[in-house]
Amino acid sequence: MQFTSKVFLFLFLVLLSFRPWSLLAQNTAEEFYQLGQTSFDAEAFDLAVEHYTNAIQKNPQFVEAYINRGVTYERLKEYEKALEDYQFSIALNSTYAIVYNNMGWINFLYSNYDKAIEHYTKAIELDKKMAIAYNNRGLAYSAQENLKLALEDYRMAIYWDPYFADAYDNMGDIRFSLEQYKDALKLYSKAIELNPNFVVAYNNRGLTSHAIKRYWDAIKDFDKAIELQPTTSLFYLNKGNSYKAYQQYTKAIIAYSNAIKIDPENSLAYMNRAWTKLHADQLLSAHDDINKALELAPNHATAYYYRGLIQFHSKQYDAALQDYEKALALNRYLEGLKEAIKTVQNRLEKEEKTTD
Repeated sequence: MQFTSKVFLFLFLVLLSFRPWSLLAQNTAEEFYQLGQTSFDAEAFDLAVEHYTNAIQKNPQFVEAYINRGVTYERLKEYEKALEDYQFSIALNSTYAIVYNNMGWINFLYSNYDKAIEHYTKAIELDKKMAIAYNNRGLAYSAQENLKLALEDYRMAIYWDPYFADAYDNMGDIRFSLEQYKDALKLYSKAIELNPNFVVAYNNRGLTSHAIKRYWDAIKDFDKAIELQPTTSLFYLNKGNSYKAYQQYTKAIIAYSNAIKIDPENSLAYMNRAWTKLHADQLLSAHDDINKALELAPNHATAYYYRGLIQFHSKQYDAALQDYEKALALNRYLEGLKEAIKTVQNRLEKEEKTTD
């Protein structure tokens, strides 16, 4: 299913107290550390790195400075540098569970799921109540399609933190993938109850309602997601799909158009708007949209299939057959495609007989 990515990182904020009896160099390291935290909170990440680096230069044994600089590098998407800092921190003190959690997350991003699981497991060994590590290990198990272990970890995350909305949402994703839609709806609803601004959960609940043909419920959830995050093209696309399924073609076209305004290279929005325009008797405009979709995604089987449908309704039967055959070469299992090929072949045979 489609959903926006979830990032689970913790900044190790240790509010160090100043000790007037400490050495000046140590105090200075602490001052740089505090400046790093302030800069991080202000999202001045480059400056935060500079301050944490100064803290480390003043005190090379400053474990927390390594950890926080690692987190800051993650925010800057400099993951190798983050890993290096986490490894330095472990060499100095291997008892911080959050370090292993964050190393697990980086390996997860790199699709190194076994390594990620290893790190999350170490984090849990150090802190058995660490809900975030159970949740993140569940994500890694889910990525490996080990859904049983993933569910167990999500349950443990909720056990230690009953207000952990993300864990409910992740359990909902598994139920959705298993087509257990009623259970998925309950889990997404619980996530929303715990976090009324959880935009991902609204989108996911909308997709679930769409799957069981509760299109108006789906549209309400997509509207809420749009209200919370109006610049995400995906939510408009999903809303358009629900309007399309409900045969509200004008509203679907508007939703797809909004998706395209936000993301002019959204091939799915062009493709689905083309299909919708076909059914709204806007053939010329449908041609333009489907050609744009194929320009953006030249190997998309469904786009060729839809263009074939548009060609067929434009009485361009030879062109329709060519597009159907291209779609078939890309995806022979595409629903409705083989029937469409038979239909256009029958039409061509009739035309040939009429010509004879």
